[in-house]
Amino acid sequence: ALSNDYELVFYIENKTDKTLSVMSNDVEVNGTPIEPLFVLTVGPRKKAVESMLFYEKDLAEREIEKIKTVNASFKAFDENLETVFETKVIKVPVK
Repeated sequence: ALSNDYELVFYIENKTDKTLSVMSNDVEVNGTPIEPLFVLTVGPRKKAVESMLFYEKDLAEREIEKIKTVNASFKAFDENLETVFETKVIKVPVK
């Protein structure tokens, strides 16, 4: 079955010697807070492609018909749950 879930695809390169997990925080679509599905784990010196998934149901509940803007902050942590980096809220390119 086809769904109207929406995906944003991320390319992440890990240049450290640790396995990193990246998660999103403070996500807003068109200025409205929303919780997408997004957790990515990438091994040391590896690259990964992963989707941030917005469920059709969540978009509909917020009356979002077309995604125009996505803002989010990101946090990466290692196997010991130590924070490796955090970003401020950034504008994610949407096509």
